[in-house]
Amino acid sequence: MVVTQHGKAIRSTWPRVRIEYKNDKIGYLVDARGNGWKGQDRFYFGEKAKALKKAQEIARLYRELGADAAKFKFDDYTSYCGWQLLLKQAQEKHRLPYLTVEKVFQGFESYQEIWFREKTNVPDLPSAADQWFEDKTAELGGKGGRTLSLDSKKEHKQTVKYLKETFGQRSVDAVTHEMVEKYLKKAKRVDGKPLSQQTRKSRLTQFNMFFNWCMNPKRNWVKRNPCDGLSFHVEPKEVQILENEEVERLLNAAMLDADRNTILPWLVLGFFAGFRPSEASRLNWDEIDWDAKLDNGALQIRIGTEKSKTRTHFAELHPSGIEWLSRCHKDRSKIGFSQTTFKRIRKKIGLYDGWCPDCIRHSYASNWLAAHKSRGINTLAELMGNSPAIIGRYYRQARLRLIGKFYLHPPC
Repeated sequence: MVVTQHGKAIRSTWPRVRIEYKNDKIGYLVDARGNGWKGQDRFYFGEKAKALKKAQEIARLYRELGADAAKFKFDDYTSYCGWQLLLKQAQEKHRLPYLTVEKVFQGFESYQEIWFREKTNVPDLPSAADQWFEDKTAELGGKGGRTLSLDSKKEHKQTVKYLKETFGQRSVDAVTHEMVEKYLKKAKRVDGKPLSQQTRKSRLTQFNMFFNWCMNPKRNWVKRNPCDGLSFHVEPKEVQILENEEVERLLNAAMLDADRNTILPWLVLGFFAGFRPSEASRLNWDEIDWDAKLDNGALQIRIGTEKSKTRTHFAELHPSGIEWLSRCHKDRSKIGFSQTTFKRIRKKIGLYDGWCPDCIRHSYASNWLAAHKSRGINTLAELMGNSPAIIGRYYRQARLRLIGKFYLHPPC
């Protein structure tokens, strides 16, 4: 049984220290009760000096860290004091009285970024953009090892321009999520008007491809794609198509025009085979194999990657289109396209204003679906070099507007 007797006070201020006898042996009790102190509040020592030292330590902790200081382990507090000493020395050595631990860590982060950049030879953004363009536009440099089309190369070149104008000479890993978001939301067209949602979405897609390329393990220039988490919703719109009577007037006007060979073949390939405007103008006459007729009477025409906006695909020229095309002069040159002639015949038949450049191709797709329901959307996507998702989104409703017969024959 332990017999305890209290003695006189050695320290009267908080935390108090007094003599305490246990079984007639003298000791010293540090009493930290009160003042909101949390945790252990009484400590017993056999020596007076150790008790007073403990009391002074508790008082110092209370002054510096408050009543919750007891929650800290002594080792943690010792580390804290060590950090404080190092910080004070740094403040005095570099004459930075306002230096804080937070700023020290921020400086360390900056140092690490610089070290990472030097180690991996992270280039500035203009240099990285030029390398990306050279790499992607090289033969077999596209996604899946394909060669990019001329349109895709032009789009990549425009993307390089936007990257350089937007982010300047900073290193490629210095571009942040906030910078990309701010640009896409505030960028304007040449005429000063805001970009459309579709344009924002397209540029985001291109920027995303560029930064993914920078993240490739071969380069490892960027740890995180700054485009991650960004998206722009585009509300699907019903495509614009021509009524069958308008198609007939346009083709007949082109047939009767003195420069019909500069416009009629281009129109025929769009209306009867679904060529994109750029694909039709780049096609050479000698690339058309007139013996490549299918069982359905259509003529199969190859559209290579160098001409297609997307990929190599095989279009089908409807038998009526073959008749129209046979009326044109054929040589070894390109099909071509005359903007002057096209504007003239449109104005002549009243289709000059409100013209949609892709309405010819849209008209083909809508009429093809109306005439070949059994072959389905996937087949049309293959013929047009598109995706089934795009075909399904834009052409299902448009085909319901058709009237009359689309696949008309040329006049005798």
